[in-house]
Amino acid sequence: MENTHYLIVGDGKLANHLKQYFSLIKINYYSWSRKENTHQDIICLSKKTNKILVAINDDNIYLWIKAHKKIFTNHIFIHFSARCHVPSSYSLHPLYCFGPKLYELKEYQKIPFILDQSKIKLSQLIPEISNPSYHIDHKQKDFYHGMCVLAANFTTLLWQKVNLEFETTLKLPSKIIWTLVQSELKQCKFNPKQALSGTLSRNDQTTISAHLRALANDPYARLYQEFVNTYLSTPEARN
Repeated sequence: MENTHYLIVGDGKLANHLKQYFSLIKINYYSWSRKENTHQDIICLSKKTNKILVAINDDNIYLWIKAHKKIFTNHIFIHFSARCHVPSSYSLHPLYCFGPKLYELKEYQKIPFILDQSKIKLSQLIPEISNPSYHIDHKQKDFYHGMCVLAANFTTLLWQKVNLEFETTLKLPSKIIWTLVQSELKQCKFNPKQALSGTLSRNDQTTISAHLRALANDPYARLYQEFVNTYLSTPEARN
């Protein structure tokens, strides 16, 4: 085969973004999903491709690759899970959030990829892209993924909560909170060790108690208290 032809498996957000990225830089690819295609389709497509990019749910990756490895013995399998480690395949996790809206080329090109095999390079798996890439030991993947969830998913819950309360309880436009959020993100980016400020960093128990009374029976009151407890148990709080 003169050029690499990829088969993108899946029809979720990540799969759609991969297709968009590949289209923007004119990478040859085919696509397959169990919703839109048949098993015979993937067999036919396998004859036209040599790398299979598995962009499906984490819970299904291991069994899907295991089943299809028996059929496509000469293909290279690449998956994009931050957590899964599948023997005889390569892991390539994009450290980014993917929503329903597709991005422009510049945004795709800045996405870092995390590999779990030190002897393989991104350029060997998908040579057409030149994104930044880094390696971790596959034994660290659960910890790595947990850190990603803390950074992105849990913070999203907090921001969604604040957006809702600004609009419904405080009758304020939710967009104004982003000035605060962006300033905090800037501090975390450029001065992460000293970014924390305000009530929590001062351990202002009077203010903390007032906040908890104001939250009353809100489920987030318990989360607030857990954040306080967790922070006060860290070495940073005790110094």
